[in-house]
Amino acid sequence: MGVSDNQYMKEMNDYILTHIRRSFSDQTGPDCVGDDAVGYFFITIMFKKGAVSIQQASGTVFSRFGVLYNTVCEALIGKNHHRPNVAKLRPVVAAFLDAEGSRYANRLVTPVNAHIHSIWAVHPTHVGKLEDTFRSPKMVNDRERYGVDKIDIQRLKSLDDLRSVTSYSTKLMAYNYKSQDVGQDFEFYPKANK
Repeated sequence: MGVSDNQYMKEMNDYILTHIRRSFSDQTGPDCVGDDAVGYFFITIMFKKGAVSIQQASGTVFSRFGVLYNTVCEALIGKNHHRPNVAKLRPVVAAFLDAEGSRYANRLVTPVNAHIHSIWAVHPTHVGKLEDTFRSPKMVNDRERYGVDKIDIQRLKSLDDLRSVTSYSTKLMAYNYKSQDVGQDFEFYPKANK
């Protein structure tokens, strides 16, 4: 017996939210997990039209996003953000591949304009600095180098906001769940050590 699209998406949304909260709790300790303490952000990264071919969107977009994630970590924490004593301060992120038209299409005929929707859980000490980091000269240079056209940052105020943006961010997954045309459609950061 198969799983309905709605059931699949509900289970994926629950899994993603649980992963973000659990990962953040594991890194920072239970006193930082309250919705008031954690800074939740919804960040969309749009690439310049034609900068990313749809056929290679999954690998290319996530590779570029990984570089931007590391740039943010370095700006927030320092060059040694990967070291165990400060790694717990890194943002926990769920990043989702999306394409123009996925909101209304049961099946994308030709996905265009790949972009990333991402949900960031930011340590309380870095909430105020996150938006400034995306406007920093280093980030502006990285944006240009990786074909980023626009970055939209929205602070989420509640767990309900978090659920809404998770649902919105995963809309391509419903299409990809059946067709697998797009390849990998989401990643978590920081990456697990292998």
